[in-house]
Amino acid sequence: MRRGFNLLMAIFMLLILSGATVLILKYVSISSQHFADSYTQEKGEIFLQSVIEATLLQIEGTKRDGTCGSLFKGWSRQSADGKFTANVTIERYYLYKGEDNDGTDLSSCSIVKSIDTKESHGYVMMQVIITSDKAFSPIRIVYRGLQRP
Repeated sequence: MRRGFNLLMAIFMLLILSGATVLILKYVSISSQHFADSYTQEKGEIFLQSVIEATLLQIEGTKRDGTCGSLFKGWSRQSADGKFTANVTIERYYLYKGEDNDGTDLSSCSIVKSIDTKESHGYVMMQVIITSDKAFSPIRIVYRGLQRP
């Protein structure tokens, strides 16, 4: 009787230990997925800030000749590692009396909004969409806001 009882206790202890091991492995897998998602999200947000700054520099550096030209077309940018894609859309460009800093009249552009306050001159309403399909976990970040170049 005693040998049977010891065998039963050993089986019971193995079941308890295997159950604890399964729980630990499940927790580790959930934690690793969370860390990977957080890392991808943070990397996407840093890329978003880079794209916003590069877009503002491109707006300031564009030669304006009185036509809309390529100034207000949407841009698409790729990250250096190829994991993220950014689509930038300029929705509004607020200019004092519809003129640029050099006095170039851009009011004929459909995207330019003529305003009457000098304090708001040059603001840009943009929408940036960051997508990632090649990352460990796909993400999509949408930013819409006013920026001043």
